[in-house]
Amino acid sequence: MPSNDDVVMSPASPSSSSGNDEDDEIVHEIPVFLNRMQDPPDFTGEMYLLQYPLRPVYRAYGDQGYLERVELRDDQKKLRLRYKLNDDAETFDQTATHSSMREQILMAKTVTNKSCTYCVGAVNSGQLTLTPLASFCQLRPDFTHVDRDRQERQAMAAKIRGKQSAENEEKGALEPVKASNKKSQVISASTSLARGATSMGAKQRYQQSLLGALRQDHSILTKNEEEGKEGEEKEKGEEEEGPWKELDFYDADSPEAADIYERQFLTPVVSESAKQWEDIDARAKRERRTAELHFHVKDQDAYLTSLCGNVVGVKDEWGDLGRLDANQQLETIMKKLAVANYSKQIVNLLPVNTRHNLTDNAIISHLENCSVLVRGVWVLSSRLTNHAPKYHDLRDLVLLLLSTKRPFGVEHLKAATGFTDMEIAEVLKPICVFNSSTRSLQLRIPYDEEFGKNFPEVAQRQHDQAEARLMELRTKWKKEKEMQQSGGSSPSSPSSADPLKLTNNAVNRVKERIGKAVASVTEIRKLLQTLYPQDIVTDANAVEAMKQAGGMKIRDKWILTSTGHKEIDTYRSVLLAIYRMKDSATKKEITDEFERVSGKKCTLTDHAIRRLIKEFADLKSGRWVFRGETLEELREQAGVGGEGGAAAGIDDDIVMGDSGGMH
Repeated sequence: MPSNDDVVMSPASPSSSSGNDEDDEIVHEIPVFLNRMQDPPDFTGEMYLLQYPLRPVYRAYGDQGYLERVELRDDQKKLRLRYKLNDDAETFDQTATHSSMREQILMAKTVTNKSCTYCVGAVNSGQLTLTPLASFCQLRPDFTHVDRDRQERQAMAAKIRGKQSAENEEKGALEPVKASNKKSQVISASTSLARGATSMGAKQRYQQSLLGALRQDHSILTKNEEEGKEGEEKEKGEEEEGPWKELDFYDADSPEAADIYERQFLTPVVSESAKQWEDIDARAKRERRTAELHFHVKDQDAYLTSLCGNVVGVKDEWGDLGRLDANQQLETIMKKLAVANYSKQIVNLLPVNTRHNLTDNAIISHLENCSVLVRGVWVLSSRLTNHAPKYHDLRDLVLLLLSTKRPFGVEHLKAATGFTDMEIAEVLKPICVFNSSTRSLQLRIPYDEEFGKNFPEVAQRQHDQAEARLMELRTKWKKEKEMQQSGGSSPSSPSSADPLKLTNNAVNRVKERIGKAVASVTEIRKLLQTLYPQDIVTDANAVEAMKQAGGMKIRDKWILTSTGHKEIDTYRSVLLAIYRMKDSATKKEITDEFERVSGKKCTLTDHAIRRLIKEFADLKSGRWVFRGETLEELREQAGVGGEGGAAAGIDDDIVMGDSGGMH
C-alpha cells in the first residue's frame, strides 16, 4: 500500500482530459508570417539546409584552407563546394602530380521528402517568421578524381597489353617452333600435375581449383570493365544533368550575410496592421521616456528630426537611438554634431541605458572609432564625412595644426595644398570658424583642456596617432613638392588629374583588391592597366581609384576603410592604429588592444582573426610584421631624426610650401 509521500500515476480518463484542455489558458499570442523569399524585383531566392554528416561541428571543412567556389545545379537542387587547400604549408606534398590534391570538393546528395515541408523559424520583435526549405543537401567529399585516375590507369594498362599482344604475334609468326614447344610444355606440365593426383577426389579438387582461378581472372577483368563503364556513365549522367552555375557566397560573419539574415529571415514584409502596432509602440515609448534626457544643443527639434526622422510614423522619435549599439550611437551623434564636447554634449546625448551600462573609458573607446581628439574636443573622423576622398588629407592637416596651438589661416592652407578658397571653405565650414582677432582658424566650440587632465592616457594615445598621421602627410607632400620642382605633376594635386575615366567596374575591382589586403600604388596601377589596355595609367589614376573605392593610406600602402561589419571594422581599426605606431605586434597584443578598445571579449574565430591580420602583415618569428615600409624608413624619407621631429618640421615643408613660416 503506497504511503502518503508516494505519487501514483494512472491513465487519465477521456472526461478528465477534456477538462484539462478547457482549463489550459492561452498565455500569449504572436503573429506568424510565412516568408517565401519570392519578392521580385527586390529579392528572389531559396533556402537550402546544408548538412555535413562526416564532420563534427568543432572541425568544419575549410580548416586546412578556404572556400574558393560554390556551384549550383538549379534543376536538381544540388550544390558543389570547392575548398582550396593550403599548399604553402610545410606538411603539404609539393610533388603532387595532379591538381586534385590541391583542393577538396564536397558534392551534395539531395534528400527529398514530398510528403511534408520543412521550415526554419525565427522569432524576432514578438513575431514568428517561417521560411520554407527548398532542399536538403548532405555534403560529402567527392572522389571523382580517384575514379578518373583508375580509368586512366586501366586505359594505360590496356594499351600496354595490346602492344605486348602485337609484339607476341609478331614473334609467333617468326618463331612458330618455339611457340609450339612452349605450348607443348604447358600441356605436359598440366598433364603431369593431373597424373600427380592419386585419387578421383584429388583430381576433382584440382579441376575445381583450376576452374576457380580462371573464373577469378575473368571476374577481375569484367569488374574493371564494369567500373570503367560505370565511371563513363556517371560522367555522362552528370553532363546530362546540366552545367554547374557559379554562385556568389559570403562568410557567415560578413556584413552581407548579416544583412540577408536580418532582412530576409527576421524582418520580412509585414502587414499594415503590424505597421500600425509599430506606430503605437513608438509613440508609447516617446511619451514614456522623453523626459529622461536633457539636451545641450541649441536646436533640439532639428537635431532629433535629422537624427531619427526615419522611424515609422514618428518624425522626432529620439528613442530610435537606443535601438543601436554603443558604437553606432556615438557615430550617429558625431555625424550630426561634427564637433562636440565630451562631458557637456556627447554623454548627455547618449540614451540612459548606455550611460548606466558603460563606463567613461568604454564610451571613449567607442568614440575613438569614429572621431579624433583636438585639444580636449572630439571631431568627426575625416573618413566618415561626406567630402570627397581627396579632401580628407586637407581636413586631417587642419585638425593636426589645431592641435599644435599655432595660428594659421586660409592662405597658409592654399599654399600648402593647392586647393582653392571655395574648396577649403566647404571642407572646414562644419568644424571651424575664423577668429578675426588672431586672423586664424579655430574650432567652432571652445577647447576643453580639462579632458586631457581627466583622461591623460587617452590624450597621449591620440597624440601618438596624430604624430604618425602627421609623418605620413609630411612624407607625401614632400615627395609631391620634389616632383613639382623637377617638372613632374603631383599625384594628388587637383590640377594634375589625368583624363582617365574610371568606370564602376574598375572602382569595384580596386575595392575588392584593397578589401583583401593592403596594396601599393604600383599594384593598383598594374591592375588598372589590365582594365585599360589602350590607355596609359598613372599613379595618380591609381590613387584616385583607391579613394573612390573608399580606401585609406597607411604608410606606403592602401587598405579599404570599412567593410560594414561592426566587429570586423573595430578589429581593423585597432590594426590600423597599431601599425601606425609599430612595425610588428603579436596576436595577443592585437587581441588585448581590441578588447581594451571595444570593452568586450573578441567573439571572432581564430581563423577570422588570422585572416584579418594577414590583410596587413606577415608572420615572422612569432610576430606579425607590417607588409610595407618601416617607421625608420619613413623617418629617413621625411628627414626626421628623432621623436617629435615630425611636428617640429611641419611649418616649412608641409603647411607653408613656399610662403614662409608661421607667425
